[in-house]
Amino acid sequence: MNEPNKIAGIESYFQHFTDIDFEMQRISIYANLFFRNIGSETLENPEIMIHISPENIGKLSGKVLSPSLIQVFGVYMKTKNGPQQGWSFDREDWVSHGKKTGEYRIRSIKPILLTPGSYYELKELQIDCQFPKLPGSIQIDAYIVSPDDMYPVVNPICIHIYDTAKK
Repeated sequence: MNEPNKIAGIESYFQHFTDIDFEMQRISIYANLFFRNIGSETLENPEIMIHISPENIGKLSGKVLSPSLIQVFGVYMKTKNGPQQGWSFDREDWVSHGKKTGEYRIRSIKPILLTPGSYYELKELQIDCQFPKLPGSIQIDAYIVSPDDMYPVVNPICIHIYDTAKK
């Protein structure tokens, strides 16, 4: 519960570029997601929700581990004298769930406190889409999710492919 003088707030934005391969009929979106606490309240373990719309047209990948692989492959993310760092999907069936709903939830491997003024980043996301599957537009939204609220990214990614590019 928020105290009277405490204000929660998160600002987030994508830094991204798009590669359109007409020969392979594929669009690849490469993105980093930055977010910072602009409020006066510390938020514990916020999660990231990426939503691709329409569902079942994009595939999300990047430097995010499946929960079962954290112990096996998460070692490369380990700092010299500290705990493992990085990001993981929140469920084992993240691929099938993401294709079905367009929603991917991601959390930090180690607990994080997003104190006022601090920031975090989720680097090297990749979203691939095939032209024949695109209905014309793809939209990628992101939200930073706390137990009390969802904070949308200030610059969702929206790409429109005209019919001439799909032929």
